[in-house]
Amino acid sequence: MCFNTRPKNLLALALLTVFSGCAHTTQSVRTINSATQTPTQTLNTYAQESQKKDLELVIAEEVEQKPQFLRKVNNKKVDFWVNYFSKREKARFERFLKNGAKYQATIERIFDDYGLPKELFYVGLIESGYYLGAKSHAGAVGPWQFIRDTAKRYNLTIRGGIDERRSIVKATQAAALYFQDLYNIFGDWELALSAYNAGEYGVVRRIRKAKTRDYYELSAKKVLPKETRHYVPKVLAAMEIVQNPKKYGINLPKQKQDRYANTKEITIKRRVSLSYLAKKTGVPKSTILALNPDLYWRTIPYVRNGFTLHLPNKNYKVIKEINTRRRVASSTSTYRVKSGDNLSTIAKRFNVGLSELKQANNLRRSNFLRVGQRLKIPGDGARQKYSVYKVRRGDNLYELARRYNTSISKILKLNSLRKRTIYVGQRLKLPSLDKRFYTVRPGDYLIKIAKAHGTTVSQLKRLNSIKSRIYPGQKLVVDIN
Repeated sequence: MCFNTRPKNLLALALLTVFSGCAHTTQSVRTINSATQTPTQTLNTYAQESQKKDLELVIAEEVEQKPQFLRKVNNKKVDFWVNYFSKREKARFERFLKNGAKYQATIERIFDDYGLPKELFYVGLIESGYYLGAKSHAGAVGPWQFIRDTAKRYNLTIRGGIDERRSIVKATQAAALYFQDLYNIFGDWELALSAYNAGEYGVVRRIRKAKTRDYYELSAKKVLPKETRHYVPKVLAAMEIVQNPKKYGINLPKQKQDRYANTKEITIKRRVSLSYLAKKTGVPKSTILALNPDLYWRTIPYVRNGFTLHLPNKNYKVIKEINTRRRVASSTSTYRVKSGDNLSTIAKRFNVGLSELKQANNLRRSNFLRVGQRLKIPGDGARQKYSVYKVRRGDNLYELARRYNTSISKILKLNSLRKRTIYVGQRLKLPSLDKRFYTVRPGDYLIKIAKAHGTTVSQLKRLNSIKSRIYPGQKLVVDIN
């Protein structure tokens, strides 16, 4: 994709006079039916549509070369953050650099593919330190700290078992599209990054108020939020330190090779466990999870149009078999229809897709069921059983849902809870899962056990609610199916 040039004077004046209101709107223009709306709703709808049209006016011309990135300036805020990162928080900044070195080659390749400056890598460094599971108090997740609405706008999947905001590849591709849109609107990177931090309409309103499009003038007049006034200086400070590491006494880690250069994208169109996928493809579960951090269950759930994951580069003829296989239950994997049942409620009860249930029972055209009818249940074919769990200190619903391969909404429904608050000593119903145990032997340690069972240390800690200390004879859960 190509970039548009800095907006012409007339377009800049248009920006100063017409924008206000909601942030991040990219949907197509809707038909306005004032007959079904109140006067206030009609006015609000017109205002929103006007904003969308005005944004489209700005995106007009193309340029052949990549735009220059941030201007280097003498600025007290930049000096403050250089000193902060290189002295006060040196150890933390070096940890961020170490994390970033794992993914820098991948990120720079993606930005180059989208015609963007590679220096945008430093934005992610400031946003998350490249901790893929980073989550803010406002619910922003992943290396690029996308909130849910922005993530969905750029087609990232968020559902039980999957959060593509955590994928370094998918999230960076979405970030690239967002950066393109922001640069096309504002015409320079200072304002584009400000909008990434504060929202495009928020920046436009402040441009209109201050009657200037210069980032440093907007900062000097303090019309931008405090965090946004420090945002660009933080990025410039990170660039300055990394480009002059000896000057600031920073140890730069060796950049890793692009771990995704020798992988291929595979589309899974059915619900499948990672154990089954690993067995069929010959790729260890630990490798699948390392390449696909957007997966946080031990099962890849069904996703409309399929779920794309990365696997080591080789021929996977078996994927066609996985996508087309019919998981027909054994003779004991049946369910007798009761009064009030329908296909939808039965599918939800056994956690299977409606189409899978119909296919397993040859119900292609009809949804009609009769009381007493026996249905084959695809998958494991057993009614979900539940165990009682006593809440411990430090527990929360998010971690419990991950540990028990379920969702927060299902836990709430199962326990008739209206709020997400839980307390120590509370007894909760949770899905009973097939667990695989290992008894600790003398000389064992977590890394050794994790490698032997194709999992990770963090997963072992989470499954067993432990920190680091283990002892001979202790029983550890090493896998949940």
